[in-house]
Amino acid sequence: MSSTPKSTELRIGSPKAFDGSYEKAIPWLNSVMFYLAVNEEVYNTDAKKIAFALSYMTEGPALTWATTFRHNTLVGSTIAMGTFTVFIANFKTAFEHHDVKSNAIAWLSTKRMIKKPRKDGRRDEYSPPLTEYTSLFQNHVAMSSISDENVLIGYYSAGIPPALMRRIMSMDTIPTTIDSWYKKAIHFQTQWDHADEIAR
Repeated sequence: MSSTPKSTELRIGSPKAFDGSYEKAIPWLNSVMFYLAVNEEVYNTDAKKIAFALSYMTEGPALTWATTFRHNTLVGSTIAMGTFTVFIANFKTAFEHHDVKSNAIAWLSTKRMIKKPRKDGRRDEYSPPLTEYTSLFQNHVAMSSISDENVLIGYYSAGIPPALMRRIMSMDTIPTTIDSWYKKAIHFQTQWDHADEIAR
């Protein structure tokens, strides 16, 4: 007599811990929903989906919200979590900034990598590092709904170190898409870091 094989969970793109930050809320929720979609045979009920999401709400205001949610689901000796759709709606009410788009645009237009001078003669360092800044930039692009390549390139080129911007602008063929700018910036930064290692 054959039995139905047990579904195996695919740990692809597991969500990170969520701390309740407005700027992280929607990207985090999207990562949760992606993971659940990939593992829909494992997380096949509303209760399982909600419990999974709550398990990653482990820091800051998110932890407080999750703790309160669990408390409110207790009805005597039973647990009534409700539907995942309602859970998502409540989550967005609590954590999605009411003016996400304009705040994202403000971030893109003003956020810069800040120079931290060195005293040992080596190249200046910047905060946040380029890879982190690029990742944050991409997240805010998604929240801003801006699709104009020239506008995005203008924001990004102003945010990265001037020397890096000049290096890309001095190429024989200047990149015309924001994705190409990401790749070239990281490529040149990696080359410079490698050269510094060799020099040391």
